Order: sequence, then structure tokens, then C-alpha cells
Amino acid sequence: MIVLCCGWCGLLSAQMTHRTQVTLLDSIDLPKSQVLDAYHLSPEAGVLTQDSCYFGYVNQLGNRRVYATPVDSTVAIVRQYRLLNTWSEPDTLPQRVNRWQEQNSPYCLSDGVTLYFSATDTTGWGGLDIYVTRYNIDADTYTIPENIGQPFNSPGNDYLYILDETRGTGYWATDYYSAPDSVRVYKFESSAPVLWTTEELITEH
Repeated sequence: MIVLCCGWCGLLSAQMTHRTQVTLLDSIDLPKSQVLDAYHLSPEAGVLTQDSCYFGYVNQLGNRRVYATPVDSTVAIVRQYRLLNTWSEPDTLPQRVNRWQEQNSPYCLSDGVTLYFSATDTTGWGGLDIYVTRYNIDADTYTIPENIGQPFNSPGNDYLYILDETRGTGYWATDYYSAPDSVRVYKFESSAPVLWTTEELITEH
């Protein structure tokens, strides 16, 4: 096991550095088209889906799903609910979430309100960065997305941040330092600060 502390040290200012400690359990390099082969989730963690280069997630009960898809001139995250034997019409998440040119790889925790996703942001680390937001049920809106920082984000494309709460493990994918058309998937053991589920870590500005 390898412990990473703020893995891409010195690349950007400390303002974007969250002091998290990550214990790596494993890593694997594989073609980008086969990235989901590295994700081995418990049934309670739901199911990941892939359509071309866009990713999605279906919850454990199979009655909710979120996924990335082209919308107008962007790639946006949409949600659907299972209604008997069919899915509801796609509902594009608010602009607060879909605020950049590309959003991808959404994943919801079991609380039903915490949403992780990747997005392109010119003020981020570079390429796709991983963000987190929370759904406010009463207001029917989301908090302003927070960049989860190091060591999960790098100058490359970082995405598919998944937490298997049942097993206490997580995964994320990055093409930083990878060969063309390849990706490295890390499996890690997470501690409370990495989960980013407390109100003090996820606040609306």
C-alpha cells in the first residue's frame, strides 16, 4: 500500500490543496475504452454505464440514473427516474452543475444528494477535474460545485471518481503520465475527509 498526501504537490497554489490522505490499494493501466473493467463495485454501490466516451450511473434500486450526454453545444449531465416499466423524460441538471463546456462521469452517494462528476474548467488543474456538489431537496437545486483538489486532480484528465461506501474503497481514473488512448485507474482506501460528505466541506458560496 502507498500513502499519497496531496499527490501533485507544487503544481498549483495551496488554495486548491485539500489536506487529504489517500492509501492506494492498487492501480492498473488499460485502454480508455475499457476503463470500466477496473471498477469492481459492491451491489450496494449501483452500476456504472458507458455510452461511447460518456459515462453514467444507475443507483442500487435501479430507479434513478444520471449520465452525461451531448446537449446543444455542450456535454451535460441529465437525470431520469424509473416510472413502472419506462424512464421519465431526461431532465438536464441546472446550470450550476452544467456550467462548463463538458461534464462527465456523474456518480451519486447512497445519501441521494451527494453528486461527484468531472468537468472542464479553465481555473482548475487542467483537462477534466473532479467536482462534488449536493442536492438541496427543499430548494430543488445544487450547491456550487467544489473542486476536490489533490491528489485526485492533476494537469491531465481526471474522472470516474467512485466511492464504494459498503467496502470503504474508492476509484478514480487519470490519463496523466499515461500513454495515448490509455488511462490509469487507482483503487484506494478512503478516510472521512476524502469522502467529502460533511456540510463544512461542501458549502454554498
